[in-house]
Amino acid sequence: MTNPQGEGSASGALANRLQEMEELYMHLQRTVSDLDQVVVAQGKKLTELEKQLKGAAEMIRTMSSTQAGPPPSLLDEKPPHY
Repeated sequence: MTNPQGEGSASGALANRLQEMEELYMHLQRTVSDLDQVVVAQGKKLTELEKQLKGAAEMIRTMSSTQAGPPPSLLDEKPPHY
């Protein structure tokens, strides 16, 4: 039984607001979960790229240490059309 002063409609409005807030909260939870998955994937990719960079740096060090003497001067090279 509703009160003539409008308490029934106020509780209905409150229930609607509560439902909207719950839906918004669920949406935000999903968004946070999706963003968390992106951050984890990017972290794994970053780790993989760091390993590749370390490997490339080591390869460059190895190549430069096995090279005898200073690098050849570009002035000593013939142009490609010769």
